Amino acid sequence: TDTPPPVPERVLKHFGNMGEGTGSSSHSFTTSFPESLYAPLNDPAYGTGSTAANRLSDAQMSTAFTQGLTAWRRIGNHGGCISCHSPDAFDLALIGYSDADITRRALGHVNAGEAAQIVQLIKAMRQRYKIERPLHPQTFRALQPGHEVLPGTSAENRDLTFANYLNNDIALIWAKDRIESRTQALAAQQQLLALDLRKLRIGIPFDRWSEDGFHGAGNLSLSEWVPMMGLQSAPGRAAEWHALHDAYIAAPSDANFWAYYTRIDEMLVPVEPAGFNNGQAWSLLKYKSIQIAQHMLRHQSLNFPDPLIGTTGGLVANRSTVLSRNPLFRTGDLIRRFPLQSDAANPSTLFPQHLASTIPTDQNVLRDQNENFFRVWFWMGWAYDPALLLSDSIFQTVEGDYLYASLLARYKVHHAFVVAMTSVAKANATAFFNATGPGVKGHGKWAAFNPFMVLHHIERNRNEPPADDPRRVLHDRMYSNTARMWIYLVQQDLESSGTVYSRELVRGCIRFCRTWLKSTEPTVDHTALDAVIVDIETRLNTATELRTDFSTQDLPGALPFK
Repeated sequence: TDTPPPVPERVLKHFGNMGEGTGSSSHSFTTSFPESLYAPLNDPAYGTGSTAANRLSDAQMSTAFTQGLTAWRRIGNHGGCISCHSPDAFDLALIGYSDADITRRALGHVNAGEAAQIVQLIKAMRQRYKIERPLHPQTFRALQPGHEVLPGTSAENRDLTFANYLNNDIALIWAKDRIESRTQALAAQQQLLALDLRKLRIGIPFDRWSEDGFHGAGNLSLSEWVPMMGLQSAPGRAAEWHALHDAYIAAPSDANFWAYYTRIDEMLVPVEPAGFNNGQAWSLLKYKSIQIAQHMLRHQSLNFPDPLIGTTGGLVANRSTVLSRNPLFRTGDLIRRFPLQSDAANPSTLFPQHLASTIPTDQNVLRDQNENFFRVWFWMGWAYDPALLLSDSIFQTVEGDYLYASLLARYKVHHAFVVAMTSVAKANATAFFNATGPGVKGHGKWAAFNPFMVLHHIERNRNEPPADDPRRVLHDRMYSNTARMWIYLVQQDLESSGTVYSRELVRGCIRFCRTWLKSTEPTVDHTALDAVIVDIETRLNTATELRTDFSTQDLPGALPFK
């Protein structure tokens, strides 16, 4: 029968970060920003924080909110401020954009008087939220793991820094030592499960909130949070939409957040004319992502706004709801499927002429910006969902296909880490063992194919760094330890449970791991490990098969292991 394996129930802490039904507001002020992320004080190039010297009176605050919100919500040329930002300008208050920059960009939508009122609104918001030191527009990158990017002058150099960081600073067994026993394998697994991917620094720079070409070519990239195409209330819905915003502004709880977020598709329509479906779809996903990020920043919390608010039954029972409330991974995937283009030569993401003119015409630059965008947003989504069960409903996302591919060329150590971490996350997602959805059933068990979905793209070529690359030794050690950890933990599962899910695929994966070790550690004696593999083969022959619906048709992209 198709029943869960008899192993202790384990709930990944990362799923708790996604939602528990209690709301993230109770976790306010659980993170702080490092000094490097704050804008300089008393510098007119950056926004001024709220201080005793510039404090607004109660009457001034009331006027600033009344007039400022009206201007903020006005839909002018190509939309309004509210078309792309938070409901009340909190994001622009937190990030230290100068009055001049805010005015210049506001004038693209509203008149000079309204632009001045928006500047006052932002000053009032800084006072309301006691923002004495706004964040630096150039160094702050929303949801950047650990807040700061690991140092390095190139992707490859930062990849090496990441390898040394995992080895020396985090001291992962998986990166530092050779795993030669089940005890070590279990300890390595526990270390990985204990990591908080929201805090683990990486070498991949996340997007800045907004890019502004006014400040030079170095500030002009399509990799940013702010959408290119704005939204506005559907005809006759403005009062209702603003009322939802008003409730949230007054009490920014998770419940009030989802009250307006879940109505976005129903109540908002594009500002720009029809005919740019992919551009609008991408902008809509970015708009939704900005709403989530500003809510987290408002609470100074790394916790995702709890998508289980108002539901019962937990993550598995409400998986479809969680998927609908988690746009991060899908925001990157849209650009993977439909790259930004300056013309319609291929299936692509296009924009009206006034926006198309801002897209780089150099195809190499454009390609790099496309790849950088979806790589960043894939990692961003994965950090909250390392088992890849709450990001999208399609098999390719559950498998991890696009995430892995985005890292292979330049971030090889990051890729090796994702392979190990995702396999551990999938093997421990026990609550999803019988959950529905393409590729989902079978998670939560080592003696199953699901943890080995991570082998996609490296079944024939690990894409290791060249032999003379300083990353090579660590890369080989990491891949060796991944295979070793898998072998010992599959053996433990078979020994303790006597069950397997997809027997022959598991057998093929273990054999593949052993072949892999011939390349990653060719001079090592594998006699003891071979005895473990022989034991696995024997146990696989007698284990109870839990999968009753097996067909190669059920696993598109499954590896043809022999």
